[in-house]
Amino acid sequence: MFTLIEEADCGAIPGRKIDSTVTQFFGVRVSYDENRNDIRHAYPYCVDREGVPQAYKIRQVKEKKFSSIGKIKGLCGQHLFPAGGKRLVITEGEIDMLSVAQASLKHYGKIYPVVSLRSVTTLNEDLLAARDWIRSFDEVVFCRDADEAGEKAASEISKIIGRDKVKVASFGKYKDPYIVTGK
Repeated sequence: MFTLIEEADCGAIPGRKIDSTVTQFFGVRVSYDENRNDIRHAYPYCVDREGVPQAYKIRQVKEKKFSSIGKIKGLCGQHLFPAGGKRLVITEGEIDMLSVAQASLKHYGKIYPVVSLRSVTTLNEDLLAARDWIRSFDEVVFCRDADEAGEKAASEISKIIGRDKVKVASFGKYKDPYIVTGK
């Protein structure tokens, strides 16, 4: 069922300045065109105890279209981080999760806990299912997109997880998390 996805590399995503260390960590498969431009990302979901994904969310890069193989549910990346700790970052999208992880790796030499919502439309279901795990962290930082959906999501996550835990990140002129190189 996943043969074409699993044959793809856990390679870099140059346009977002994400290296293969990060994609390998999360098990994200990247397909490229003949010029080595990334054209498709496959994000693993519903990872079992043996580390095998039961579903993938597919992002077509150029068209920014999404589809899935298998039934995706839950938070992308949750299986990689044990409960508890100082801080958990939750992003609105998988590519944002990778960007936050890349920044963490670049600045601290380590990938700290970061997960992604599968969609703002499933936010309530996914957060309620993972609420105990999320609340096991001292602080939850929600990286919202700078749009109306992001604003609404920030309000909802604070209600579900608790205002005592949630902080909302803002990225100024940028719509969402992105690695800034200073060029």
